[in-house]
Amino acid sequence: MATRTALVAVASALSCLYPVVPVLVGLTFLRERPGRTQAAGLVLALAACALIVVP
Repeated sequence: MATRTALVAVASALSCLYPVVPVLVGLTFLRERPGRTQAAGLVLALAACALIVVP
């Protein structure tokens, strides 16, 4: 659907943030503290998203 409406950049940005969403939900609603692996995953996912979105 995104390719038909020329919103591929928005769709790719949202899809690359998918691994971050469960961690953020755990942080905000469940008051969990992220471990080293989760923190590294957050940083890597955000870095990957920046590399995908920025031309």
